[in-house]
Amino acid sequence: MFGEKIVLRLLDKENPECQIKGLDSQRPFAQPVAERLSYNFSAFYPENVSPEDIGKIIAYAHLEAVAQEVAREAAQRLHLPSGAPIRVASVSKAVPRESVIKVTPDVPGLVFENTEATMALWEDKQSVEFRFKAAPSAAGQVCRGWVHYWLEGLVLADVPVVIFVAEKKVPDIFREALAKANARFYRTVFPSYSRRDAEIVERLETYAAAFGDEYLRDVHRLRAGQRFSDELVRFIKQADVFQLFWSENAASSEWVQFEWREALHERAERPDPYFLRPVYWTAEPAPIPDELKELHFAKVPL
Repeated sequence: MFGEKIVLRLLDKENPECQIKGLDSQRPFAQPVAERLSYNFSAFYPENVSPEDIGKIIAYAHLEAVAQEVAREAAQRLHLPSGAPIRVASVSKAVPRESVIKVTPDVPGLVFENTEATMALWEDKQSVEFRFKAAPSAAGQVCRGWVHYWLEGLVLADVPVVIFVAEKKVPDIFREALAKANARFYRTVFPSYSRRDAEIVERLETYAAAFGDEYLRDVHRLRAGQRFSDELVRFIKQADVFQLFWSENAASSEWVQFEWREALHERAERPDPYFLRPVYWTAEPAPIPDELKELHFAKVPL
């Protein structure tokens, strides 16, 4: 148990006093428990780029103690002109030391040289870079998207990216929108899915629990009852995130349709564009209803 000292001694069958205290005596070696540390998942990038620029998004995982060092390092690595504005967004999560994190950028309007990278949390700070150019159609537009951080199929954090593509300095009209870019982390999660996809959901739930996220599992029992709809709506309102597991099965499920329609109503009531989070795990998402087409469907790397 955490907080207890475990004393190991070599096993000696002829000496009954030699034993492993606090462990099963039939197991001579204890598996080490990975230390969990609070990491900041941060993305540094230019506030604006010209259509001809080759820009960078630098994604970090770092401890709070080295935050200032990370900020200085990122500013140097971006190679921006003196005084050019830099944006940063960050999320904090408790993660086992030496975890391998997958990082994927997803910003419509930007074309990336590489679309995924990995980092092993061996040190106090790790980073990966994503070089990009703006698509021709993005000139004069605000490109909005995310840097996704993944661990074994679980989204640890979505760090938002907001970059204005223009030849001149960012107009004042966009500064307020840029300043509001903010990272979101997950807490209570309402899982909406077809029962035929339960294995996928259960796998992701196992990892979610390790990071303090809680799936509202009472949903399973409610579906077997008679007056489940009122309770489902209550749980949807309780949740920090409505996670829609989208598949052919989900697309044909009346219950899933009921849930995502209620989630759309809830999304309209709260100032949180990240509330309704659709994910899929097949090569392409199943056909998406018109009501959901404005949402970003993220692919889960299973």
